[in-house]
Amino acid sequence: MFKKSIFILFFVAGLILAQQNPKITVKPLHYDLGNIKQGKIVTKIYRVKNEGSGKLIIKDVNATCGCTAVKPMKYELKPGESTELKVTFNSTGRMGKQEKTVYIISNDPVNSTLPITFSANVLAEKEVSKTPKLSFTERSHDFGRLSEGKIAQYSFDFVNSGGSTLEIGYIVSSGTLISAHVSNRRIEPGAKGSLKVELDTSNMQGKVTQNVKVGCNDPSEPTQILSITADVIKKN
Repeated sequence: MFKKSIFILFFVAGLILAQQNPKITVKPLHYDLGNIKQGKIVTKIYRVKNEGSGKLIIKDVNATCGCTAVKPMKYELKPGESTELKVTFNSTGRMGKQEKTVYIISNDPVNSTLPITFSANVLAEKEVSKTPKLSFTERSHDFGRLSEGKIAQYSFDFVNSGGSTLEIGYIVSSGTLISAHVSNRRIEPGAKGSLKVELDTSNMQGKVTQNVKVGCNDPSEPTQILSITADVIKKN
């Protein structure tokens, strides 16, 4: 009976220890940096999380080449805790397609060495001039004082200052009371366009800041953010 009790005790203890293992997850596992100009330094953030029930210890982070620098914000994560892993790629002296891997070494018993990757296509100066370029004349606008309930409009003008067709993709606003519409989603080199922003100040009061995120095929800036502000005065 005594031996059986000892066996059960060790068995239960083993189960408890097994359930207290850390579990590393990283999002995203891959970044596509797209086309970048030779010599440009690009930084991306990977989010590392401990989804296990034991403490996660990041022992080391190694890159496959000297052109990549990596640094986690924290090396020890409690269960449910997360941190940022900053990865910086220096394209100086690089050309063409680049595929790089970073290895995260931890005490996760299942994924003790977890690879994360990124890719890029490094272009020379003359090749960059052939790509599209979204250039706004301004990226912010202040409506000033507005009465509550007023609908204010403003147009952000832009030009394709690159050497190939510019394609506007997604347009996302930061709030439900702001909308944006582009004049044309395909802009030839040298052609101009506009993005009309409309702010509905209903149920607003005080200083207001709203953003519009614009996605496009500009390899140097695939995502651009426009900002509008207003001081909304409550109606009497």
